[in-house]
Amino acid sequence: MSYIDSEQFDEARRAWEKTEQRSRSSAALQFNLAAICEAVGDITNAEIHYANAEKLAPKDSRFKYEHEMFRRRTGMKR
Repeated sequence: MSYIDSEQFDEARRAWEKTEQRSRSSAALQFNLAAICEAVGDITNAEIHYANAEKLAPKDSRFKYEHEMFRRRTGMKR
């Protein structure tokens, strides 16, 4: 999170992608990757990670809500 706080988004993304290689089943990690991808303008990968977070934790309404908000922000359709 210190990378985020200091606006070092590329560093944050690299750190989370490295962690993802060891832990692909973390909805929270997928969400963090989605948010950072969105922040740096990588909309395609943001969509993938938001969808992964929602699939990994279908009962957690936060991920579904954030995915929907992302789609609204970007004009992306389901």
